[in-house]
Amino acid sequence: MFFIGNVELPMQALRIAVALAGTIIGAYFDLFNKKNVPEAFLYAFIAVAFLINLVAYGANATMYGIGAGAIVFAAFYLLYKFGQIGGADVFIMASIALLLPAQPTLLLISQQPSLLSLPFMLNLILASGISFMAYMLLRSFPVAIKALGTKGKIGKNELSRAFLIVFAFAVFSYFAISNPLIPSNYYIFITAIVLLSLYFTIFRSALNDSMVEYVSSNKVEVEDIIPTDRMDKKLAQKLGFSSSGFSISGGYNKLVDAQTLAKIKKLKSKVPVYSHLPPFVPHILIGLIATLLFGNILLVLGGF
Repeated sequence: MFFIGNVELPMQALRIAVALAGTIIGAYFDLFNKKNVPEAFLYAFIAVAFLINLVAYGANATMYGIGAGAIVFAAFYLLYKFGQIGGADVFIMASIALLLPAQPTLLLISQQPSLLSLPFMLNLILASGISFMAYMLLRSFPVAIKALGTKGKIGKNELSRAFLIVFAFAVFSYFAISNPLIPSNYYIFITAIVLLSLYFTIFRSALNDSMVEYVSSNKVEVEDIIPTDRMDKKLAQKLGFSSSGFSISGGYNKLVDAQTLAKIKKLKSKVPVYSHLPPFVPHILIGLIATLLFGNILLVLGGF
């Protein structure tokens, strides 16, 4: 259901307008309200998206909208519970999925090959991710330069992962160069992705450290994200934090809920918290605009 791309969307202009308006409002709060997007707005956005999906009825569009919204909400809520994204991201992405379960053609500049097309929400996730990576690349240059001059900031684990990436790329390059069916612009694009992956792999630990702050236990709040791999092991065990889990950054994060906060408040020691995480909703907005105009941004960047 989530992977259906060719679904006709009734009342495209209304769907697009509401998706853009809701995301713009969310981005404003994420940027200028200390990443605090009001819950009332988030509930209203997803409720309006659901109602429009029913009002702008289409046999396939409505069914796929509800299905895509549910799948996106479940997937992003799981990431949220593992401390990878904010709660606002879950509601905003699910609202967009309800409104736009397939690629709208109203603003699309050029059609893309159907064999290479992806569902609208996957295109949106890719475009938002690229925007976020570009931002993080620019923001992290001073941290990376400092890490190069600091002994121990680039560990063996980072170098081992970087070696595996280089090895895999070398194998790909061997077949790509000898295969005339693979266009040169596609190879250049893949090379750029690999270089970005190497950069973030090598400086992963330094970048994570730059976003972590040790704060008093009484300053920790619900929905703060704690990197448990940067806590004292005895303290982590005392709080019942697992040393295993899922994290995009490579460590193990704990989302602070009311029960966890009650335990933390009893501590006298400082607690590591991700206090310098960048807002993500603005990148969802950038990704939404790019996807509405170009569809699969990877095909555009790859020269297809």
